[in-house]
Amino acid sequence: MKNFQRILIALDHSVFDEKMIRYFNTFSHLIAPEKVHFIYVDHDLEIPPGMEIIYNDEAGNPLSKDELLRTALERKVETGYTQRHGAEVTIDILEGDPLKEILHWVKVKEADLLIVGNKKMSEGSGVMAKKIARHADCAVLFVPETSQENIRKMLVPVDFSDHSKLAMQGAIDLAAELENVEVTAFNTYDVPMTGNPSINLSYERVKEDIKAFKREALEKFILHFDTRGVTLSSDLAVNEKGNPAKQIYAQAVKGSYDLIVIGAKGHSTLERVFLGSVTEKLLGLDKEIPVLVLRK
Repeated sequence: MKNFQRILIALDHSVFDEKMIRYFNTFSHLIAPEKVHFIYVDHDLEIPPGMEIIYNDEAGNPLSKDELLRTALERKVETGYTQRHGAEVTIDILEGDPLKEILHWVKVKEADLLIVGNKKMSEGSGVMAKKIARHADCAVLFVPETSQENIRKMLVPVDFSDHSKLAMQGAIDLAAELENVEVTAFNTYDVPMTGNPSINLSYERVKEDIKAFKREALEKFILHFDTRGVTLSSDLAVNEKGNPAKQIYAQAVKGSYDLIVIGAKGHSTLERVFLGSVTEKLLGLDKEIPVLVLRK
């Protein structure tokens, strides 16, 4: 996607960094970014008393924690990020609260896209993901540990709103840069209970009527987009789980999708309050499939 020219990748100095870098590397040459910034935020860069000997180089010369971390991350980036094609690359070692620093550096670097990990076994990672998605002034790609590096199928949750249109267009644009990628627009809908005898309609009849209406609406929705040669399809399901986010995640797992693309609401404080329900719950649930959150 050509509008991702400045990319910020938040690392955590674990083996997962290598996965993150490889994942980005698989399609970075198609995005063709101008600048790629890798950052790592440490709570405290001071060397603990009595641990100085650990921070020596091979010759026994003392190193700062910053220097040691930088060397390790430079090695990872050099090995994993090979599809640079002229992109300017920087690595910054920072000190402080990771969430605050990441959000701050999104603004400092004027990032179009932030890439962060979403660890399956990390306590609080779901909360961290929600806060980043809510407050970042750019698109955010959440990469789980178990994600596949190749993208072949994308799922776009659709509720016919403007941010659904944003997500659909973004998925098409990305798929057009890749090869043999299918994009599916997915709608999950509720069926009201027919408790009023005067209606004289069974639940199943109402369910079928709503399904037909939603299918027609979904097909019309797709027609608004220039496919750019991308294979588009649509699917829908009753919200049987009582939670749209759970239904979306179940659909993504069932269909073996490689990426979920969802649109977030805008930049204002009020819009961020309502990022909201579906996107935030999805990020709290999903630890297997990458999620790309797009924002205008």
